[in-house]
Formats: sequence, structure tokens, C-alpha cells
Amino acid sequence: MTTIAAISDALMTARKTRTALADFPGDLPKTLDEAYAVQMRSVGLFGKAVAGWKVGGVHPDLVSTWNETRMAGPAFDDTVHSCKTGDTVVMPIYPGGFAAVEAEYVAVIGTLPDRDVTLDDMDAVVDSLHIGVEVASSPMKEINNIGPAAIVSDFGNNAGIIIGPQIDKNTDFPAHDVSVTIDGVLAGKKPSGLGDKSPYGAVVFLINHLRAKGVALTPGTPIATGAVSGVHSADDGSRSHVVFEGLGDFYVELKAQ
Repeated sequence: MTTIAAISDALMTARKTRTALADFPGDLPKTLDEAYAVQMRSVGLFGKAVAGWKVGGVHPDLVSTWNETRMAGPAFDDTVHSCKTGDTVVMPIYPGGFAAVEAEYVAVIGTLPDRDVTLDDMDAVVDSLHIGVEVASSPMKEINNIGPAAIVSDFGNNAGIIIGPQIDKNTDFPAHDVSVTIDGVLAGKKPSGLGDKSPYGAVVFLINHLRAKGVALTPGTPIATGAVSGVHSADDGSRSHVVFEGLGDFYVELKAQ
């Protein structure tokens, strides 16, 4: 059985050297707790400050296998960017690896209570809400096909968060279609849901997940709350138009480096 330390070291080395991986480096963790142990070790040794977090969904076909509907990963301080409507943001991806553009609502948290939170706490807990993007990228080209244990182990398959224009915290999510068009081709278009299926459901998950891990969240931390229209694979040099109808839009260019 490959140790947590060995997996963590291999994944960190691949990211630091921008070296593609043909497969998961060793035996796949058998549980998400083991995968988070890899992630948390890497966070402590990677040498960069965590500036935000991403939440992603576990594929419905795999929920019973992993006993979870969502998963999380960190975003580091040099990968979190802000933009205005109409801006173009250039984001680095891993050469030879996986890359995707995901339109996501981004919640910036305020002061948290010293307890688990619920949806009823969101108005007090969330300081501001924004349109945004998570750029997913990993040295492992097949990371999403390998599955949640690989995704969690490798920083949640995260390569950065774009925090777009601020919107009303009480936005009616189902009333706004969210779309990603890549190089002129519509990749996906869909509104977000309500309740636990809303961006705030992801915020509840992330806060409680990190609290259970003993990780403190400071005011001002952004949380990318999960792909609305889908996980849209994109290539080096691609240009994506991300539109939150009635709320704003911007462009994302990917650059392998």
C-alpha cells in the first residue's frame, strides 16, 4: 500500500515541476478520509498560503461508493484573481494534464460561529456573493476519470478561482441561466438550484467539512461553490466566455505553463 506521504510527495512534485502524470502515483486511497489526509499533508508542505477553497460534486453514480455528495480542495494565494464584467483573465494550467473551465458562484465569508452551520445561517455567514469561475487543472490528465479519491488527493483538481462582480446575496439562482462558451462553441447552459442544491448548500458543506478537519476559515475567504453548467474541458490557448445572464460576464483564457 502506497503511503500517504509518498502519494503527497509525488503529487506535490508533479505540480511544482509542472510535470504530467500518466496515472495516479501509487495505490488509490480507499476512502475520502484517506484522500483528505493526503490533501491536508500537502497543504502543510506545499509552501504556499491557502487563500480560498473550492467545492465540487461527486458524480451521482459514485455517491454510494464514497458516501459523499461533495468534495473540497484549496486554492492558493497566487491563483485567486478578481475581475470586472467584460474583463479577460488569463489562467495557467498544467501542460499535458487536465484542464476545465467551471462557471461558479463565489461566496466570500465573514465571521463564523463556533459551531456547524446550516442554510439558515447563510445571510449572517456570507459577507458577499459574486459570479465567478473555478479553473480545474491537474498534472493527471485522467484525474476526473480516476475519480473522487484522486481529485481530493490532488488539491481538489484546483488551479485557481476567479472572483467576478458582486451580486445580491438574495439572488434567485434558478432565474439566471449560467453558460460557458469555449472558442465560440456553447459548452453548457443551466441555472443553479435552491436549498441544498444551491451555492449556499456548498458553503454549508465546506464550512462544516473544514471545521471537522480543524481548519479555521478567516473572514474574506472565497469559496467557489461548484460548477453550475458543468465541468467543461478546455485546451491550452482556449478562450471561454462565461455568462451569468442578467448578472454579468467575463472571459477566461487558458495558458499551459
